[in-house]
Amino acid sequence: MPRAPYICTESPENDGQGAEKEEVGQEASLLTVEPEVIDSPVTIFDIMSYCDKRGLGETMKPKNLENRVLKRLARKGGDVFLRDDFSDLGGYDQVGRVLRHLVRTGQLVKIGHGLYTRAAPSPFDGTPTPVKGLRALAAEALGRLGIETAPTRLEQDYRAGRTTQVPAGRVIAVNKRVRRRIGYNGTFLSFERA
Repeated sequence: MPRAPYICTESPENDGQGAEKEEVGQEASLLTVEPEVIDSPVTIFDIMSYCDKRGLGETMKPKNLENRVLKRLARKGGDVFLRDDFSDLGGYDQVGRVLRHLVRTGQLVKIGHGLYTRAAPSPFDGTPTPVKGLRALAAEALGRLGIETAPTRLEQDYRAGRTTQVPAGRVIAVNKRVRRRIGYNGTFLSFERA
């Protein structure tokens, strides 16, 4: 049997410090009162839990997890996000579903296991692409994971003038082993020891 709702009235003698609860009987269907008779605000519990108490009649839309994730993405600096950045907003599976949905809608691009980046439509075909190059995203992602990056041997030779071959930017020198694959759309980076 469902619980009967309560009507909470704040009387002028308790100055809003406490509220008296009166249980509404099942036989009572609707109570009509003249507007001048009610001199204190009435709040109904157990019916609308998402009401905003700012003013009479003003309701606030309940915030879902996707809205909270989007708000955090807008506030957060940088372009690489870890799945753990959103772990305090909901459960592991819930956050995963929201991130997958954002990837499907083109707001994020997945660049690795638990790694996401901001996306923008490609000027050529409109598909979502990362806002930075893969090399810059990988350096930022590895920095977020606590792995230091350095210039590769080819980049050092090119800067020193020992070769005229321009590095493609698909190799990153790291200080320890990296087991993650970082890339998108079939293009992945490789790593070498610094």
